[in-house]
Amino acid sequence: MPWRLGKPRLRYQLLVASAGVLLLLAGVQALWYRNLQGLVRAVTVVDEQSRLLSAVHSATASLKDAEVVEHEYMLTGDRPRMAAFEEARLAALDRIGFAERLAGPPDSAAVRALGRLMVDVLDRMHRRIGRRDARALPAARERDSLVVETRQLEQVRLAALGFDAVVHAGLDARRFASGSAVSRTVAITGLVFLAAFAIAGRLLVRLEREVVRRRNAEAHAIEAKEHAERMSRVKSQFLAHVSHELRTPLNSVIGFSNVLLRKAAGQDAVYLERVRANGTHLLALIDDLLDLAKIEAGKETVELSVVPLDILVRETVHELEGRLVGTNVALVTDIPPILVPLRSDMRKLKQILINLVGNALKFTDTGQVTVGVEADPTTGQPLRIAVADTGIGIPGDRLRTIFDAFEQADGGRPRRSGGTGLGLAIAQSYCDLLGYRISVASEVGTGSTFSVDLTRDPPRDWDVPRRSALVRAAPAV
Repeated sequence: MPWRLGKPRLRYQLLVASAGVLLLLAGVQALWYRNLQGLVRAVTVVDEQSRLLSAVHSATASLKDAEVVEHEYMLTGDRPRMAAFEEARLAALDRIGFAERLAGPPDSAAVRALGRLMVDVLDRMHRRIGRRDARALPAARERDSLVVETRQLEQVRLAALGFDAVVHAGLDARRFASGSAVSRTVAITGLVFLAAFAIAGRLLVRLEREVVRRRNAEAHAIEAKEHAERMSRVKSQFLAHVSHELRTPLNSVIGFSNVLLRKAAGQDAVYLERVRANGTHLLALIDDLLDLAKIEAGKETVELSVVPLDILVRETVHELEGRLVGTNVALVTDIPPILVPLRSDMRKLKQILINLVGNALKFTDTGQVTVGVEADPTTGQPLRIAVADTGIGIPGDRLRTIFDAFEQADGGRPRRSGGTGLGLAIAQSYCDLLGYRISVASEVGTGSTFSVDLTRDPPRDWDVPRRSALVRAAPAV
């Protein structure tokens, strides 16, 4: 039997836990995505800041080269050195301009201030060189100009160092923030996986407990089924034994009643007739119980023979005509003129007819009961046996239960008509054994028609005992 998760609470817990684990994993994925984006932005910023620092350093280095060349020229007056000065000056201006273009909003003001200082220093150097060529400035004024230039160069150096420190501090802060974010993400990921494993472990424990509980329940159910089957076999054996033991004394009672009836007269004959009738009725009930016990025990077998169905129907109707005494019911037959013999079990087929006709007579007060046979008009092969009555009919909600053992359409009717409620159940079981299908159509107040479909192939394993599913489901007595 396949195991299914049938407990609503457990299904709900599984759904909630699965949704929780998926949400946790989705949150971790979103966190990693966010951190990766932050890392990409940080790498981009570091690259931009590195390029900016490189440009500033290159500009200050070119300024330093220009200062060295300017000092050499002021001392030596060597004109070829002017080309080196001009190259250094232009390089410094180009690099500081590039740095101003690279600088973002946080650094642009500092870079522009540094650029202005560098331009002022370069302009002052250029003017000093021009005055050196023209000899237009006295020595004292030249020394003052040199002091101012040196002070400005120191300011440029200090500004460049300050800018470098600020940029490096920002880069260090970004690196630290990125590392902290990654560390937090790793820690959160670990916690999430621990939580997911804990939830999965808890669910596995719950599932294991549920599986064990269901296996135990299945084992108990199998044990209960086996116990019920054992009790059913014991009941069937008991019924068979008791029924067999009752038949012998009842046959003696009926036999001695028949002997005494030949010699009795008057009131004694009336009493003896009642004894014989009641004994015969009780014997019929015991026969039903014995048949049921044999079917439940799986001891019924099929004895195949050629059955002249028209003769069997007429003989059965003739035997049952005694039940019509004192009633307003007619028992008639409707048999086609051409009817070929049927290969079946004569005894069981006759018992089916007896049970169906007897049931129809019980529940019919006036009118008639018709036993009809439908045959193929060409071949004369029997197709269907139908027992129709004009009785009380069967309510629609009882049509599915009337073939169960000890069930009848009207709970109060058997008390007036007699019977145990086994006739239809036995007929159903015999039809199953013979491979036939029995059905009923009824209308309350109009009557019922029970049909036995003979067109189905009979079972091939005739010698293997078969049990009816309907009789197996009969309640214990």
